[in-house]
Amino acid sequence: MYKVISSCEADANYPQTLEVSCGELVFVVDKTNDPWFLVTKQSGAVGYVLNSSITACDQSSKVINTSIDEAIAKIHESAKNGRLSEEQTALLSKLKDHRKSLKENQPIKTKQKAPQPIKIEEPSFEPIKIEQPVSEPIKIPENLGRELVKRVVEGRTRLTENEANHLIADILNNVAANIPQISHVLVEIVSTLPVMDSDPQIKNLELAFANLIEIKNDAQQRSWAVHDDESTIIEILNTILTTLSSDGARYSEILSHNDNEALMALVEYYQMEPRVKLRLVMLQIFGAICVVSRNFISTLLASVLPTELVREIYDHADVQRVSYASLVLSLIFSTGEPVPVGFYDTIGADFIRFLLNHVESGSDFDDIFVRLILAMNLHYITPHDNPTMGVMGGQTCTTFSEKVMLLINRGDDPVAITEHTTPPHSVLKFLQDIFSRVDTGRNFFYTNDLLVLIDIIIRNISDLPPGATARTEFLDLLLNLLHKSTYSELKHRNQEISEILTRISSEELPQDGGKESIVEFDKNIVEKIFVDF
Repeated sequence: MYKVISSCEADANYPQTLEVSCGELVFVVDKTNDPWFLVTKQSGAVGYVLNSSITACDQSSKVINTSIDEAIAKIHESAKNGRLSEEQTALLSKLKDHRKSLKENQPIKTKQKAPQPIKIEEPSFEPIKIEQPVSEPIKIPENLGRELVKRVVEGRTRLTENEANHLIADILNNVAANIPQISHVLVEIVSTLPVMDSDPQIKNLELAFANLIEIKNDAQQRSWAVHDDESTIIEILNTILTTLSSDGARYSEILSHNDNEALMALVEYYQMEPRVKLRLVMLQIFGAICVVSRNFISTLLASVLPTELVREIYDHADVQRVSYASLVLSLIFSTGEPVPVGFYDTIGADFIRFLLNHVESGSDFDDIFVRLILAMNLHYITPHDNPTMGVMGGQTCTTFSEKVMLLINRGDDPVAITEHTTPPHSVLKFLQDIFSRVDTGRNFFYTNDLLVLIDIIIRNISDLPPGATARTEFLDLLLNLLHKSTYSELKHRNQEISEILTRISSEELPQDGGKESIVEFDKNIVEKIFVDF
């Protein structure tokens, strides 16, 4: 043990130097860097001091051991992310060696000799030798850290893997600092934890969302906008947009964490932020999020965002702003999921009529609004309760019908923007709904357009192979068209239709179980057509 005889301040240019005060006791860990000694204070702080500023003094081994234990605890507490640097590991090893040598060199206390007892002859016995088991080193499984993280994440803690990783490391390091006897085992367990922060993009995205949530919360407490912060917020939003656009699926956990906290914060901020530049970037972010996962689309569908987007489309004429809002709304409606009942007040017949009028007037939004109408129509199961059909049956739809004809002829589905789109083909679904009602079936198409549509249906039924679900949809469309249109007066390509249907009715069922049921369903439709016509 050494005593400080002259105070020294830490040198700012050398962060490893240690500040000591005159009269303070320190323990020397390493003397190899003369004239600098590596020492530890009784508080556990470790660093270098000049050897001329300290002098040797006698102290109890208890004081020295306490100083060493405090230093070991300080090293564990200062470990970043639960991982020791090479320098910290080397220092920890030196401290442990010193502690071990102190225990080995501790003098044995002697007692005064007692008077010699009277010797009594006893029969001698050979002592029984008990062999002590040799303790084997503890083997830590390499995947132990990953298993611990997995259990914490799956234990309804609402922690991300990254957060669980840090929590486990903090707990183990704290235990190691308080129970030095098992610190080597705990440090080894910490070393098996997965490296979670290797991707700087994860940190950047987490930080961007954290900043956005803080900005959103701050804005909620004010009744005015701080326009000086616009460039800062745009930079944060662009970081989110760039990261999600590069590989959104990789960062989906950040969006879904804690009941989609980051995603819902973005929705709330969009709802309250009036500045156009910021809203445009947020619309692009929503589009990128919809591409990541269908679960996020479902979350957005149940939020206030669809209502906000409808207002955006209603209230503004800016092409870019309306285009972005319409695209995001189409993405949200692209899955065909049931919408909340409260939406029908906002997203109902009036809104569909508004969109249709723009299409018919030849505005800049005609193709965008056609896609949106087709996407919204996916959500209505019963044609008679479908507000889209109600609007189509009550006014002229020349331009809209022409665009639908162009899409069905090409086989395009403008709503299938992402791979999450699993409902029926939006154009086929729309046509099936049109011919499910007499008012729309007889009045939506002009006669020439109806004849062309029949040609397209015949071509697809003829070309598509048995077992194709698309052929079933076209057969179902043909059945509805024959019932609800003016076909009985036209009889267009009647003989050819009969021949194609006869061929389908005589097809053999395929061995494939899935296709067998589809072909059987096709035969039922054909039989119904023959019976009815």
